[in-house]
Amino acid sequence: MQSNWFTPGKEEVEVEHAFLSVVILGEIWDSHAELEQLGDGTYGTVSMARSSGRLVAVKAFKKTYEPINFKGAAAEVVISYKASHRAIAKFEGAYLSPLDSSIYMSMEYMDAGCLRDLIFYQDLPPAAVARVVQEILLGLEYLHSNGVIHRDIKPENVLVNRAGAIKIADFGLATFYKGDCASDCCYIGTPYYMAPEYTFSTFGYGFGVDIWAVGIIAFEMLQGDVPYADQKVERATMLMFTQGRPKVPETLVFDRILDSLLDANPRTRASASSVLERKDFRNLVRACDSLAPFIEAGIKARITESQFAE
Repeated sequence: MQSNWFTPGKEEVEVEHAFLSVVILGEIWDSHAELEQLGDGTYGTVSMARSSGRLVAVKAFKKTYEPINFKGAAAEVVISYKASHRAIAKFEGAYLSPLDSSIYMSMEYMDAGCLRDLIFYQDLPPAAVARVVQEILLGLEYLHSNGVIHRDIKPENVLVNRAGAIKIADFGLATFYKGDCASDCCYIGTPYYMAPEYTFSTFGYGFGVDIWAVGIIAFEMLQGDVPYADQKVERATMLMFTQGRPKVPETLVFDRILDSLLDANPRTRASASSVLERKDFRNLVRACDSLAPFIEAGIKARITESQFAE
């Protein structure tokens, strides 16, 4: 059942009003102590900070006077504020500097980094991959039920902690669904994770673009790289569209799951709910009690490599 957070066609106005009601007018660094920078992306930098004795992550949106960038930052803040789910990074607060109008957002700190680190440093068996996919799909099921398309699901935007939690983050490219397609037809995202209809079509897209990205992530966790990684982006996507994905050896159950996630036809591609309800998928998830041991092993491998590099 879909119940949009915002009225279709009125998203911009409603997001702006919601942002103004959520944001605190003040300097974030009056209440947060910055410790170290964690990452630097297209739309902002993320730092680890301490607030009221707790570690948090602070996103500083890159300052620009372009109205479209303010709208993007406002939408990210509001979606993060509204999203309350175990598989979505928890919103802590948002601040608007009265000095230079810079926007900051405070979120829960995930102490094991992102899924990219886990994929790079630790091989995961199919059952562990299924558990990661389950958590991402649970988060997407929640977002989709509220009319939100993430549009940039990739390992860097899936956060991990040492307890084994998996959480979606970074709504900088998110948009809203309005009945038959996204509320805008802007085709932005991360190459290799973009669905065929998102890359090639001029007729709009829907929630399926997020499901396709989950399929690419699942393939990458199983095989160590995205499909057709040796090809240029557009050719890789075209090969996925015309020839399908390469087969994954010795994972027959996951083959069927990948087929449902990476269906080139968005009309017949699985939804988050339909995959989560599959008996073969649930059985595979049950075979992995916890992701924590794999995450710890990945952290140890990362530390060991950094020590050797020194």
